[in-house]
Amino acid sequence: MCGITGIFKIKDNLFTERALLEKMTLALEHRGPDDYGYYTASNCGFGHRRLSILDLSSAAHQPFTSANGRFVITYNGEIYNFKELADELRADSFQLKSNSDTEVLVECYSKYGTAILPRLRGMFAFAVYDTQERSLTLVRDRMGVKPLYYTTHGNTYLFASEQKALFSADIPIVLATESIKEYFFNRFAAGTSTLFANIKKVLPGHFVKISAQGYSSETRWWNLGEEIAKSSQINDPVAWFTETFDESVALRMVSDVPVGLMLSGGLDSTAVAASLFQQQFKNINTFNVAFEEAEHDESQLARKVSNQFGFKHHELEINGSDFYGNLLQSIYLQDEPLTHLSEPHLLALAGLAKSNVKVLLSGEGADEL
Repeated sequence: MCGITGIFKIKDNLFTERALLEKMTLALEHRGPDDYGYYTASNCGFGHRRLSILDLSSAAHQPFTSANGRFVITYNGEIYNFKELADELRADSFQLKSNSDTEVLVECYSKYGTAILPRLRGMFAFAVYDTQERSLTLVRDRMGVKPLYYTTHGNTYLFASEQKALFSADIPIVLATESIKEYFFNRFAAGTSTLFANIKKVLPGHFVKISAQGYSSETRWWNLGEEIAKSSQINDPVAWFTETFDESVALRMVSDVPVGLMLSGGLDSTAVAASLFQQQFKNINTFNVAFEEAEHDESQLARKVSNQFGFKHHELEINGSDFYGNLLQSIYLQDEPLTHLSEPHLLALAGLAKSNVKVLLSGEGADEL
């Protein structure tokens, strides 16, 4: 993951918030330890913290400016079909300077605008500044895998991957009473709402465009129900699911760094492990949390699956003091109370995996979908 931040001034030709932008971006250092960068223009400033997954060189440094100089992007995520889109750009006589999905994304946006969004296969949240219109566009992926928050303060829009970056810009922390009630009942605040009265989230499958004069519009570019309605009939559900699932797993193995798997031994993560094995992916590391209490411990299942597929297995047992520290850190990272008590364990597991891999697949999110 990466961290993105930005400040957008309305009806203002002088950007004077460089120090504030740097403070916001530093608040997201944990999201991107490999590199950082800034862009400032007349009425806009972008920040970026990078976790290098594709093209580890400086050629993929962000924020990234399109070849024609019109569009600037700060981007978090991965476009799995970027090579296919890159070939399309090259066929149109375009010369790419890097092997990164960032450059492909901004050049496709430069060519097609928001019409490119339905063609992107991946998880992403990004902001694009149009230097010609002096406008800002905030975009979020179909399912909202990547977070993106924004707020207004006076004549200024601010956005970031995490709410703490907005708070670091001295945005007042004001709790939203109704959202808190909803959060503890449903485990989430619906729509654009957050637990804070003055902070919104860009909806999944939507983009928000803000003009230089401050006019904003929200557009839905993807909807699950509509996609289902226009899809063709599935005659063989098992074959369809197998092909779709295997392709999805294979796409997420597109990486220039080692990839591992959080393996609980349950249905979802075991299905991912089986797909990796059947597609003959090699050198897979698996990671599991074990528990002292036998009634809660399923580590033997994960160990059995990993050994069966010939993967390299790693286990971690968390005691009370470790759990407490991870609990506090999880709350800090999420900027809200925990409603899923697996979060501290996932954080600990990520720490264990860090010395072996840079990307982790998991079965997380299957139940929610």
